[in-house]
Amino acid sequence: MVKKVNWKEGDECYFEFEMHKVKRVEDGKVTCIAGDWWGSDFRYSMQPINDRTTRISNEFYKCYKRLNRYCGLNLPSIKGYLIDFWMAACDCEELETTNIRVCKDFVDEIERLCGPDVKVNGVQIFNVRMDE
Repeated sequence: MVKKVNWKEGDECYFEFEMHKVKRVEDGKVTCIAGDWWGSDFRYSMQPINDRTTRISNEFYKCYKRLNRYCGLNLPSIKGYLIDFWMAACDCEELETTNIRVCKDFVDEIERLCGPDVKVNGVQIFNVRMDE
């Protein structure tokens, strides 16, 4: 579902739960986001900035960033999965709490499965960067 937002070049927005600026709009479609994201229409992954979307976006962003310390994860697929829940939480107030909990539980489970305590025959299986 595309929100009925009349995006204009220079508008700030949340794109995939991170703050960005709209760089190009063509025929009502957002075709470029700051940071050199080019595509046919990014409106499906965008939210306007307000107190609610800021709160939700910050929760999802924090969860996603927790995963950056694990090497070898399929981050594009994981991010896509989280974006679906993020968009639904932003679009429907009734889903906000549930979807934030789903996000946190999902990341908690990945950390449980990939953490430094996961060993086979005493050998740590996953390389975990502790600097993040």
